[in-house]
Amino acid sequence: MNGSSGEATEMRSVSIVIPTFNGLALLRECLDALRRLSYPRDRLEITVVDNGSTDGTAQALQRSYPSVKVVRLETNTGFATACNRGASEAAGAYVAFLNNDAVADSGWIESLFAGLDAGGAGAVCSASMIRSKDGQEVEFSGASSNLFGAGRPVSVWGWPDMPEPPKAGSSLLFASGGAMLVHRSSFLKVGGFDPEFFAYFEDVDLGWRLWVLGYKVVYAPDAVVRHAGGATGSRSGIHRRYTLWECNSLATILKNYEEGSMERVLSAALLLQYKRALMSAGDAVKSEEYALAGPRDDNAANVERLPKVSVAHLAAIDRLLARLPHFMEERRRIQAARLRSDTEILPLLGGAWEPQFAGTEYADAARTLASALDLYGITREVAPNRVLVLVAPAEEGRGEALAVRLKDDALVAFAVINGEQAGSVEREDGYTRHRLQAEDPALRTMVSQADAVIIFEGAAQLQLLAETDTPVAVIGTGGAVRLPRALYVSDMGDALLVGLCRTPGVGVA
Repeated sequence: MNGSSGEATEMRSVSIVIPTFNGLALLRECLDALRRLSYPRDRLEITVVDNGSTDGTAQALQRSYPSVKVVRLETNTGFATACNRGASEAAGAYVAFLNNDAVADSGWIESLFAGLDAGGAGAVCSASMIRSKDGQEVEFSGASSNLFGAGRPVSVWGWPDMPEPPKAGSSLLFASGGAMLVHRSSFLKVGGFDPEFFAYFEDVDLGWRLWVLGYKVVYAPDAVVRHAGGATGSRSGIHRRYTLWECNSLATILKNYEEGSMERVLSAALLLQYKRALMSAGDAVKSEEYALAGPRDDNAANVERLPKVSVAHLAAIDRLLARLPHFMEERRRIQAARLRSDTEILPLLGGAWEPQFAGTEYADAARTLASALDLYGITREVAPNRVLVLVAPAEEGRGEALAVRLKDDALVAFAVINGEQAGSVEREDGYTRHRLQAEDPALRTMVSQADAVIIFEGAAQLQLLAETDTPVAVIGTGGAVRLPRALYVSDMGDALLVGLCRTPGVGVA
């Protein structure tokens, strides 16, 4: 297995591969920034893979950037194929992929290697921090995913499994394909980006596959690039992007899960995809029209007019079907070479139960499937529920006692609301303690990350708990405040609390 340890940074050659399609104006800014890189010029190669552009990209590169290698493709083959082609023709021992609408800091390459080296043996891929073009917003600061392959560009931290934000060398499920470094021969050995993904979530699939096959993906937070924010992808209709998102997440499940887990997760994912299709249709689909005892049918044309985004969920399944032979062949290849089990990889997800659609109806459907297919049985030991205990300052002792009681059944974070030392995080034995103000954005983030929230009645007036779809249990009588859909229990010893920790949504009305 190839890693970064033992290789002197200044000796490692790097090929920067930039796929582009009709993005000349953005590409110029990207290339101009690369001229300012501090990495030794004799160890750098810059390759632009022109995906059939018609805006004069090839001619402009020849005229203004003669040192840049150009690989010209006749048609737009997609992000994945363009990156693979660039990597296959690269001369460097490492490949750095960079979006054409991204601007790298001068120390970008050195920082990518610093993260890689901090990851230790087996680390072959490092992820950049991606900021907005003005530097004010963070677009990638880590990685997480739910069980269904829907990746997110942020790590889930503040919990016992990751009390603090990821640092240099911290393990990530995947690196953003828009700004990453990977050992070239390892990338090619595992198959590169899946060309049938075309674009979107190809980086999630690659990262997951690297872990399955025995490699490591790590973070390099000092390797900063600034991104114009979907300047290329936004030219496609949202329904086309949804088709790729949905198909590619299904393919990630199909290819990378072990036998037994794959069948259960894929079944749930397909059913939830149909649920998203119907819910995204809004009023265009009325469920009562499809009940045998429903109202008289006055739709003589027998036609429903659905939004394109709703149809995209169904088109994604058709796309998966058309590419099923390829994905199944990839599955056989990956599983035959598997070196890590699902139990070793699932903790990297961070947000195993994060929903892909907002609203109580969807959350209830997801919990029903999790129970019916025992999806929680897949994660119970290696990625247990995240339970957030909230208390007012006067109840801190009771809250701490509850956190201690629940820590063997869940990943527990305990937060004191509106107390002193706001914003602090403390490591405890088996749980984390936070001190937050009610209006702190971090509190909303933790509630959204939690699989269940337990709150003592003295702090139950938090408005965000009335708005969340996360299951909430209130310890108390409910005489002062009634939260919608909350479970009310009499005391800390109620057995329903442990049930809430072990199975998503148990006991929620």
